[in-house]
Parts: sequence; structure tokens; C-alpha cells
Amino acid sequence: MKLTTNSVFQNAWVVADFDEAVDHWSRIMGVGPFFALNYESGPGLRYRGGPGELKMRVAWAQAGDTQIELIEPHSEAPNVYRDLVQRGETRFHHVCFWSTDIEADCRAMGEAGYDTVMESGPGASRFAYFDTSAVNGHMIEILERQEGIVSMFDRIKTVARDWNGARPLREFAELMA
Repeated sequence: MKLTTNSVFQNAWVVADFDEAVDHWSRIMGVGPFFALNYESGPGLRYRGGPGELKMRVAWAQAGDTQIELIEPHSEAPNVYRDLVQRGETRFHHVCFWSTDIEADCRAMGEAGYDTVMESGPGASRFAYFDTSAVNGHMIEILERQEGIVSMFDRIKTVARDWNGARPLREFAELMA
């Protein structure tokens, strides 16, 4: 069995210094603006089969057809990001696929021999991470394609199209206002 989609839309990096990473991507690479938020997991997050905890600063920007995600983990608890990237390092972490059938795609990854490393609990957007690093050097995230998250990411694309380089880092609340 294989994934029901081949729609990679996002590349993600775990970063050692959030502001430095945003500066690099915006000033040197011309990508932005980044919309950032502080995230703290709610109940139901699962990490390697047990309860999970996640705190991080995360931001999204658009680079052509590809979304760029920057993640600075703040959790002390073991988590999917620290599985591959140690504190103080900046490294590529995962590609993200849209899924219109997340159960089937998670089953396909399991049948291919990849364990679920982290998965969301009940809520607005469902996701799951799989450790494929032995094969490709990074993880794979499967994200359920839902109208709310698609709309949010479309707003980021729209702002990026006309971005003139001003204010490369913005708070996520501004995007949603």
C-alpha cells in the first residue's frame, strides 16, 4: 500500500535561534513574511505511543509553491523534533504531505514499516509524524487537509505574493485578523 497523495507542500527546519533563522530566510533567501506563534500542545498529543508534550515557537512563510516552516522547540520532554535535531543545532526535519484520508495514509506508512512518532489528539487539524530518516534523512508529516487550515495557509500565500521585504516576522494573530 502507498500514500493516497503525493502532494508535498511544506519543508520544515528545526532551528537553534528563531530570530536568526527568520532573518536568514527573509534577508538572504527573500522568503517571507513569516507568521509566528507560540504553540503548546493540548491533551491527546501522542509521542511514541504514550502521552506527549510539546512547546515551541513556530512560523510559516511561502516560497513559491512551497511552504517553509521554522520550529524552535522549547519542550524539556522528549519530542519529535529533538529525535533528529539536538538543542543548539539547525537542521532540516521533515516534509509534509496533505492527506484527504489520514487513516489510510497512516496505515500505509505503518505497513511500509514506519512507526508513528507523534500524532495529534482530537481537534481542528490532525497530523502524524513518521521517522523515515534511515531512508531519506528526515521525517515525514501527514497533515489532514481541512478547510480551516487550507484557508489559513492560503492567506500566507496571498501575503507572500505582494511582500516587499518589510516586517519579515509577524505574529500569527495578525494573519487571522
